[in-house]
Amino acid sequence: MDAGSLDAYSDLWDGSDPDWVILPSDGNDDGGLPYNRRTGVAALMCDDDLAAAVLRNMRAHGVPVAESRLRHPEPEHLVGRLTDLDAAKAARDDLRHK
Repeated sequence: MDAGSLDAYSDLWDGSDPDWVILPSDGNDDGGLPYNRRTGVAALMCDDDLAAAVLRNMRAHGVPVAESRLRHPEPEHLVGRLTDLDAAKAARDDLRHK
């Protein structure tokens, strides 16, 4: 694996987005999954050698390993819709009781 192959993934460890962590995998200290706590996005790689190299670089640069399961943040674009939906349901229920 050459260093050039990893350049596209450097934002996972270079500090430009400090919300990247490593989600540990069961029983494999070298495994894991790059995960962004702010966006809820996981960086998936189909090449096992590339994934291992990315995780090694993340660990070498001090990216933390998450110690517990992370909760996906509420998508901001849905929060308003959920509120609107709740309001619509409440209005419907009010009409049914009249």
